[in-house]
Amino acid sequence: MEKVSSSKRTYDSSGRRQRALARRESVIDAAADVFAAKGFDGTTLADIAAAACVSVPYFQKLGTKADLFVLAIERVTVGPMHRTVERTRGDLENTAANVTRDQFFEAISALTTEWNERSFGMWRAWANTDDPELRERWEAQMATIRAEWGQYLAFFDDRGWWRTDVPRAEQVSAVWLLTMAETYERMTVVAGLSRDEYTAWLRRALTAVLVGAQAD
Repeated sequence: MEKVSSSKRTYDSSGRRQRALARRESVIDAAADVFAAKGFDGTTLADIAAAACVSVPYFQKLGTKADLFVLAIERVTVGPMHRTVERTRGDLENTAANVTRDQFFEAISALTTEWNERSFGMWRAWANTDDPELRERWEAQMATIRAEWGQYLAFFDDRGWWRTDVPRAEQVSAVWLLTMAETYERMTVVAGLSRDEYTAWLRRALTAVLVGAQAD
């Protein structure tokens, strides 16, 4: 008599995990839309739940409203394909190792436009909140961004790209200000520049700050 196998079928949970991840990302995307439209202070978890078609208790797994906001602004800033800020930073560093100065300005202007176009509403909401926890996180993030610009510019020092008649601290502050989402919103929404006009303006402004007349 043929022996019947006693092995059990292996349960594959990968599909379930993927569905859970897709649901989580959908919720975070919905949260970003609501926060950008209503601001952090004007948004409730019920608002986000309604937009995402989930229950309010679902958010308990994601933390506080401030935690959800931070998740949403990271995702909307770097884009859904990047997943994390760390991966985006790594991509920038890898790209930077093999670019010319002109390519650097072209790339950084295009990337900044892309990021700010997606996320300026969220950054406005963050900058204008009265929530103490989120304000503290915003101030820390601003300091981090400025410090990272300093490190990023220093990466190219051995190539002799940057002008030396302007203090580095001033260059870092100017680049930080020029690339802010708030600046993007003022130049496009308020001043009326098109996407391409903003990108061209940003490239010229960054070149003037970092290179000056040497660019010619």
